[in-house]
Amino acid sequence: MTANSVDRIELGGGDLSLKAEGHVMMTVNGRPVYANPDSQALVSVEELLRLATFITDSQDVAQAWMERPNPGLSNLTPREAVEVGQGQRAANILRSFLAL
Repeated sequence: MTANSVDRIELGGGDLSLKAEGHVMMTVNGRPVYANPDSQALVSVEELLRLATFITDSQDVAQAWMERPNPGLSNLTPREAVEVGQGQRAANILRSFLAL
């Protein structure tokens, strides 16, 4: 998969759009990759784990990431971030890897 081929990621009952709200996260080969850092939409632990598994291509790596304190989340684990309503921040960290 390349960044050029991904515009949406399906997650359970819905999907995440990389073009949500039109916030450009970065460009890859001249094409913008979008995220929505201001979104108030809640992300469940299951949705975040599904996205982490998609990004890492490993359930074990995704599970470990969910339990590891993350400096981008003020040293909360991604699971803790979801529990305090900051799941979008964790999801945006994962989305940034789509362009790599």
